[in-house]
Amino acid sequence: MKTNVFLGIGLRIVILFTVGMFMTYLPEHLTEFFGDKIVAKSYGNVLEWGARHYWYNTMMILLFLLALLNVIFSVINLVNKNYDTTKW
Repeated sequence: MKTNVFLGIGLRIVILFTVGMFMTYLPEHLTEFFGDKIVAKSYGNVLEWGARHYWYNTMMILLFLLALLNVIFSVINLVNKNYDTTKW
């Protein structure tokens, strides 16, 4: 595998998952905005999600899947650009 292809694929994967990991910190600081409630249960306090939190979660999942498709197609284009795929 060519070095620029390997680095191009690796960089795309690192960026995709790093952004995803950093976005997990956002909901913890915005519990009021999301309409979350802390409910006391017999086994401890539990955070119940509000409706906006479910919408946010669905949006993040769909955006992650879209970004994953973008990474896959860009890797395919990168490989096609650097290798002669007509021999297959």
